[in-house]
Amino acid sequence: VTGGHSAIFRHNQNPKYLAYYFQTEQFFDQKKKIANGTKVIEVSPLKLGKVVIPLPPLPVQSEIVRILDNFAELTAELTAELTAELTARRSQYEFYRDALLTFSDEVPVRKFGEVATLVRGASPRPIQNFITASDSGVNWIKIGDVRSGSKYITSTKEKITKEGANKSRFVRKGDFVLSNSMSFGRPYIM
Repeated sequence: VTGGHSAIFRHNQNPKYLAYYFQTEQFFDQKKKIANGTKVIEVSPLKLGKVVIPLPPLPVQSEIVRILDNFAELTAELTAELTAELTARRSQYEFYRDALLTFSDEVPVRKFGEVATLVRGASPRPIQNFITASDSGVNWIKIGDVRSGSKYITSTKEKITKEGANKSRFVRKGDFVLSNSMSFGRPYIM
């Protein structure tokens, strides 16, 4: 048995071929056009029946499935190996980080505010009035400019006008930027 939020297809095609096709962009693009709802997005079986799908002969479908199964199997193996390696490296990194950054009572400690000037970032408002594509624009840093997994800000996606920059906070190479929202406490370096 199945619940009401399902569609059942009876067919004479290779089921894995259909399953693979249902994961493609082509299928999703068609499905988006016929989906409805706000909280629960649904596609009725009647509308789904109008989606166009390529149907090569069954032997070709089987060969496509064989090739994609091989890729899927290899991907699963590599993912498992890489995940294990990454977990080991992360554990090793954390061990050495904590060992290298743990000191005896003989090492002096200071409040962060005693060794650094701490200020909150600033942006002109409304920001849309200051975004520019001009070459004379000033690079405008957002935490989203940091590439995933990185801690360095090396480029920006947007620029603001010089007027907007004067209403912002300037940073220089080597400045330490600490996120105080979204990825709270995650450090980034200019």
